[in-house]
Amino acid sequence: MSLVDLLTRTKNRRYFVQSITREIARASRSSSSLSCLFLDLDHFKLVNDTHGHLTGDRALQAVAKAIKPQLRQSDVLSRFGGEEFTVMLPETDQSHAKEIAERIRKSIAEIIIKDDYDKDFKITVSIGISTWSPNHSERMSFEEVQNHLIKKADEGVYLAKESGRNCVKIAV
Repeated sequence: MSLVDLLTRTKNRRYFVQSITREIARASRSSSSLSCLFLDLDHFKLVNDTHGHLTGDRALQAVAKAIKPQLRQSDVLSRFGGEEFTVMLPETDQSHAKEIAERIRKSIAEIIIKDDYDKDFKITVSIGISTWSPNHSERMSFEEVQNHLIKKADEGVYLAKESGRNCVKIAV
């Protein structure tokens, strides 16, 4: 099966799940931090309902294109599903992850998308951040770390949505 999302040309959820285990092992060996971003496009259903699904597809492509230049070669951008993306940031602590997330948020907010009727609109994103650093006195399985990273980043997205959207939040 493919590991690339055909629409956005990013990695897909399957690739993300496969690579997060690899990155957890690497972070554990090198005693470095691993951060994860969850991105959820704000009011995306409204984009599809107002401008049509083809325009929604172009918006997803534009978002992926805006995210890629903000990342290092070692970072992993994946389309998690629908209007959700994940970014895995190896060797990245929480403060650096927040800087990257803010750059991504700003670059998405600057995108101008044209619909099929040549009308311009913009889109925003809510981003959640989680960070894990190996603590060798506290043993967690790779699956527990993976679940922790995903759960906390997802909680951050909900905090961002509750805070008015178009922002970055860290769930503790």
